[in-house]
Amino acid sequence: MIIATVVAYFVLLGIIRVLSEQGNKFDQFICYSVLIGFVILMILAIIQQIRDSIEISELQQKWKCECKSVKVAIIDRKYHPGGTWEDEYGVPHSFHSSYQLNLESTIEQRTLYPNLISISVDVSENIYSKVKDRNIVRIYYKPASPMEFLLDEEFE
Repeated sequence: MIIATVVAYFVLLGIIRVLSEQGNKFDQFICYSVLIGFVILMILAIIQQIRDSIEISELQQKWKCECKSVKVAIIDRKYHPGGTWEDEYGVPHSFHSSYQLNLESTIEQRTLYPNLISISVDVSENIYSKVKDRNIVRIYYKPASPMEFLLDEEFE
């Protein structure tokens, strides 16, 4: 850690000297090497992020192919906007908006839980906006674990 701190100090000192036009050739070499290294690091990070998203998409499609799909009714919707408020001591508090759907339970879910009428699902704002004008959604689940499911809109 000490070595990294010392190296960072000299690198920053070289960059500052180059920016103030007082740096020598070695300072310029340090400055441009760090800049090129940073650009290469950013490119590698973007490539890794693309690979990860492709892998996640492939895994989602594989899971989706192994699942049973069924259309279920949206029984109720709940939306609570976020906001801020101050308590009696003047301390500010905030809360995030929440989006919730109550979905009709499937036959497999009612077999496991006979008294289950609907399932409450927290969704993102993006998914909520896609289904807010609809009364039916498609869900995907494995018959062995029907309580673990995804909405069709979550695959997009």
